[in-house]
Amino acid sequence: MHTIVLDTNVVIAATLANGPSRRLLQLALGAEVKLATSFELVEELERVLRRDFPKLDSGTIIEAYLAASLVVSPTKKNRCS
Repeated sequence: MHTIVLDTNVVIAATLANGPSRRLLQLALGAEVKLATSFELVEELERVLRRDFPKLDSGTIIEAYLAASLVVSPTKKNRCS
């Protein structure tokens, strides 16, 4: 089984529209792939939801995201340039 990490933009797109991003999230919710995240990504998701989408129920979205995810603590961060 593959493990994937979804960027904050992908998680938000999955919440808002029925497209490829939602399909990735559905694969994780259906246990076809493992979803990994970190506390930093969860905090970023919460911050962006509250700032840019205040009418959405960010608490419910975060709870569902965490329920479907394995929270990891990366020991090394790679930055793309």
